[in-house]
Amino acid sequence: MYHQRCYVSVTVLRDCIYAVGGFNGHTRLNAAEVFDLEANRWSQIAPMNERRSDANCATLNGKMYICGGFNGTDCLQTAECYDPEINQWTMIAPMTIPRTGVAVVAHAGQIYAVSTFLLFDLDLLFSRYDGNVRLCSVETYNPRNNSWREVASMFTPRSNFGIEVVDDRIFAVGGFNGLNTTVNVESYDHLLNTWTDVCDMDVFRSALNCCVISGLTNMSDYTVSLYTLPVLDIDSDPLDMNELD
Repeated sequence: MYHQRCYVSVTVLRDCIYAVGGFNGHTRLNAAEVFDLEANRWSQIAPMNERRSDANCATLNGKMYICGGFNGTDCLQTAECYDPEINQWTMIAPMTIPRTGVAVVAHAGQIYAVSTFLLFDLDLLFSRYDGNVRLCSVETYNPRNNSWREVASMFTPRSNFGIEVVDDRIFAVGGFNGLNTTVNVESYDHLLNTWTDVCDMDVFRSALNCCVISGLTNMSDYTVSLYTLPVLDIDSDPLDMNELD
């Protein structure tokens, strides 16, 4: 990529991978770039209007939406939309509250922004966030009228969790609740506006991502247990420190 970055927002639009915002170790970024798989090449695109890390993005109707994040000082309430046809970012209506460590997903013609860190100031006069407390609130953006509305909250407060759509339901997977990493998974039905607990994972996970792969005949053939990954035995196979130079 053109920029070193962590806490970056990534999504796929028109068979290209977009990397947006993030943190380079010194400052939050508004830079964005796109990877063309066929050309095997990264290209820079127009920068966002705001610098943001710890945001998240999703694609809907041929456009990319990025929501919330952290600019180095404040937790952000803003959201932007990118149109690849004209290479331009446009500010859209702000969310109902600032959100960082947020999960964003497109479903049923709308953009969902799920969870956040709890703010120090509950009346939102100051949008600095507390790193220990999470919310379970959810809101959805309707691009037809450029507006956000709150929907049913999750059961489990969390941030930095995985999110995906499977069988017309939104799944929230793992994450961090402010004290512990969680195995909890729950799903949202947009027609009933309800969350339901589903089977927990076997492994505690935070700062994870999810993806959907269709057409696998036997899922167990494609999974690897965390506990079966190769581990170096220092006693039986001591490291040659010279090899690490």
